[in-house]
Amino acid sequence: MLDKIKINAHHYHLSDNTKAFIQEKLSKIDTLGHYIVDGEFLVNHETHHFKVEITLHFPRRHFIHLHEKNQHLYPAIETLVSKLKPKIAEYKDKLKDHHGHPHHNEDSHTH
Repeated sequence: MLDKIKINAHHYHLSDNTKAFIQEKLSKIDTLGHYIVDGEFLVNHETHHFKVEITLHFPRRHFIHLHEKNQHLYPAIETLVSKLKPKIAEYKDKLKDHHGHPHHNEDSHTH
């Protein structure tokens, strides 16, 4: 999964340590790695806080998009990843329920 997700930043320089931290957190939820088409983990440094976002694209135009804001970067990353775990579980359950049949253009989308 990690090779399919780009880690980027706006208005902030990501250190190697921060990239490694993000990769380590994402590696713990690598249960749908073979289903992920591509994705992006984005770190934005805004005026008084960090905003971290993740978008994962799956086959059949399905996707998960989540974001988290916090004054501190690492807690924002941890919270975002903890929100992502149940969303991935939901998607995994949806795949089991439909036994691989098309999903009538439903999107797994969360703000």
